[in-house]
Amino acid sequence: MSASVDVTRFEPPSDPVYRFLMDGAADGSVPVYSLSVPFEWLLRHDPFWAPERSPDGQRAMQKIMARLGDGENLRPWVYPRGGKLIVSDDYLLLACFAMLQPPTLGVWHLLLPDPALRGKGPLPLGRVHELIVASITLV
Repeated sequence: MSASVDVTRFEPPSDPVYRFLMDGAADGSVPVYSLSVPFEWLLRHDPFWAPERSPDGQRAMQKIMARLGDGENLRPWVYPRGGKLIVSDDYLLLACFAMLQPPTLGVWHLLLPDPALRGKGPLPLGRVHELIVASITLV
């Protein structure tokens, strides 16, 4: 039997920009794109908040790593800021990818991406709703 994970401990620090964009994605006013980007483009909204350092965070990461190992297409939600992509809510997923060190990583990009980036989208609103629900149940 696997140890339980207290997911309430993973509530990230508030990011009003991310919340605004996610609310817009949910109501269809903010487009969402599927992109593949270099891992080094991703930054944490709060560089000091690291839930992966706790025992519950480690257990959660084991579950996420198992899902990745099973081939699930898990991607962080990101938005652009200062030439980087900000990860505001998917800290544990980002920590898993930091361990795996992929050269590129699939992301769900909020807003119109840079024209130089190649991606799919905007995604239909029904698909965006599915992705939001899936991200809520990550662990």
